[in-house]
Amino acid sequence: MFRSLAIGLVLVAALLAMPQWDLHQQASAADALQGRGYWSDAPPPQWGRPHNPHRGACFYKDANYSNVYFCVAEGQRYSSLPPGFNDVISSIRIFGSSNVRIFNDTNFGGMSAVTRSSVSNLKNFPLAGYPGKHWNDRISSLAVFDSGHDEWNGRGGPSPRH
Repeated sequence: MFRSLAIGLVLVAALLAMPQWDLHQQASAADALQGRGYWSDAPPPQWGRPHNPHRGACFYKDANYSNVYFCVAEGQRYSSLPPGFNDVISSIRIFGSSNVRIFNDTNFGGMSAVTRSSVSNLKNFPLAGYPGKHWNDRISSLAVFDSGHDEWNGRGGPSPRH
């Protein structure tokens, strides 16, 4: 009985001494093979006044971060904002060190722009290459990410950094 208890304790100690990064690395590799990398689709948006994310962004229906809004965590994206959310965003508040890339068209298409800081009024965020045009009520798809995951940089026309 003491011998099996001793063997059990040795096995537990060996498992606890196993490097944790190996387990994490294997899980990350498995996720990548199954297509579950950095990005995930955000849950369906709902207008309201949700809690602000620690890292991510909130998108407001009106300028100056007013009226109702929905939030997106870092690493999430919408390839197509649903009806009632498409082309109605007027301000963006960023939390943590997140970046936001916004797109004029669905499926991350058309003109795009990226911002690393909050934008209180998208009428003051110009649409590059189109004098007098701005991003207010124009966003059809979006992505919230950290600085190493902007896979659209260089695509979709000029993208001024704000």
